[in-house]
Amino acid sequence: MKKVSRNIFLLVIVCVLFLGLSPRLFFLNEVQETITGEISRSMAGPVTVKKMHWVWLPLPHLTLVNTSIANSRYKLTLPKVKIYPDWRLLLHGIRKPAKIILDKPQLHINKTAFQPGESAEPALPEVTLTIKNGELVVESTEEYRDVFRTQFLKFTAIRGRIKLLPHLAEAELHASAPFSDSISLKGGYDFSAGDYRLSLDCRDLKLHKSVREFFGGSVLPVESTAQLSGTVNGRGLQNIEADLHGTLPCFVIKP
Repeated sequence: MKKVSRNIFLLVIVCVLFLGLSPRLFFLNEVQETITGEISRSMAGPVTVKKMHWVWLPLPHLTLVNTSIANSRYKLTLPKVKIYPDWRLLLHGIRKPAKIILDKPQLHINKTAFQPGESAEPALPEVTLTIKNGELVVESTEEYRDVFRTQFLKFTAIRGRIKLLPHLAEAELHASAPFSDSISLKGGYDFSAGDYRLSLDCRDLKLHKSVREFFGGSVLPVESTAQLSGTVNGRGLQNIEADLHGTLPCFVIKP
């Protein structure tokens, strides 16, 4: 009898929540307009969402399908985004996500992102992003065209979490790349100062697969496998300080 009474009580609570929140849940056009507006303001770029719908089981969440965000510095493609609302805040009329899951996100960073110039500081929401099977492509700038074997660096199978704060992003990620099958990275980026601090661990590093030469061809990486870990601090690509330890790749030094 107690179990039946408890189930009835839970059903009543769910019904009350459903009826109370339904005006905010079913006007998808209004919800989509609000979400795209907030994302566009935060990311400083136009946002396109092909489809949006609610999924009620196992946990209610809003699903965005084929979302894209782009500007002169990057393009972000999101095949599927799951937004889990903070129901306690939603009951008080505050729309804030409890968590966001990005399924197979693809981020392409253009070489213009590393050029000096003013860029709008993103107005980030306070939320944790969970990334599943992501991809990152970074175009190399002109000064590094002779260093890398390709015109870009590509990272795949990215998984982990990124915690966003108003002016700071903190990440703990794992990925693969042509030069390593196991890359672990943990650290943060300060958007207001432009500084970053990272700790990394790179297993089975095969530098020769991605790097052609250093110092105008005077140092050449040759086929070898290394293990590196350590910290990297800096601002952009011009000011970098690294403290690395492990086994180094092999090089040929030309006179």
